[in-house]
Parts: sequence; structure tokens; C-alpha cells
Amino acid sequence: MKNQFRQIFIVFLMLIGLHSVCAADDLSLQPKYGLAPKTAAQKAADDAFLAGVDQYYKGDRKTAASQLAGRGWAALREGKPQDAIRRFNQAWLIDSSNAVALWGMAVVEAGSGREQQSLTLFEEAAQGAAGDMDFEMDYAKVLFYTGDYASAWKRVKLAEQTPGAKGLDQGFITALTAKMNRPQ
Repeated sequence: MKNQFRQIFIVFLMLIGLHSVCAADDLSLQPKYGLAPKTAAQKAADDAFLAGVDQYYKGDRKTAASQLAGRGWAALREGKPQDAIRRFNQAWLIDSSNAVALWGMAVVEAGSGREQQSLTLFEEAAQGAAGDMDFEMDYAKVLFYTGDYASAWKRVKLAEQTPGAKGLDQGFITALTAKMNRPQ
């Protein structure tokens, strides 16, 4: 019985490992599809996807990307980060300048413990999302977790200048203050 339990446990561990390897190889689960070179079949699939998007949205890729990024955020709120990153990637494929998709990718990366990759995506997203209170606070939180308290304060100050700033996460600001007093 003990031996049978051990065998089941070993098979279980092997399956977890196999799943991790497969997930690592799944480019749709990596921001910007891992920026990996695509095969002819992948390029054809992208072309077919974009043709379908163009037909459905009558060539309005900005709207299409915005709606897909919105679906990504909905998936993230539902606790489905894999679905979220797929939608963010699709939005990015449609419009690589879509700040909401880049921001979403940054949040997924941060939630996966990849803070440095997250910060790179936040920096890219800042081109179009800066000035959004939630963006600034999400960015500040990742900076906080990497120990860059001065930069986190800069993002908090930007968030405080936005409409709706009364809704800032005071618990986070208290935690940031405990690490570094508010700069003048």
C-alpha cells in the first residue's frame, strides 16, 4: 500500500512537471508571445486572426484591441491569469501600442513573481496609460515590492493628481510610508 501511494505520488509530481514544461513552451502564456520567432503556420494563424478582426471591426484595430484588453482584465478579475494573458497578447497582436494590454501583461508578470519583466512592461505601458490612477498605483506597488520606494512614491504622487484620487489604497500608502517617509 505504501509503495502504491509512493508510485501515485511520483506520477503526480511528473504530471505537474510536464504541465510546467508545456506551459513554459506555450507562447500564448508569455507576454508578447515571448517575442519568439514564429513558424509559417503561426504566421498564417496570426494573419487569419487579424483578417477576421478586420472584417468584424471594419478595420478599426484600436477598438478591437481595446475590447480584447478589456476581456483580459475581466479574466484577471475572475482569477484566470492564463486566459487574461492570452487576451492581452491578442490585443497586443492587433495593436502593439495598446497600453491597457501592456499594463495587463505587467500585472500578470508581477503576480507570477517576475517583477523585473513586469517593470519593463509598465515602462512601455506608461507611454499611453500614465495619468490613470489605477495604473499609477499598480506600477507603484511593483516598484515597492522591488524595494524602489522613491520611484514608488513618484507614482503615488502621480496617482494623487488624478481624478478619483480619494479612492487610493491607503493601506498601501501606509506600508510605503513605513519603508520610506513621503518625500517633499
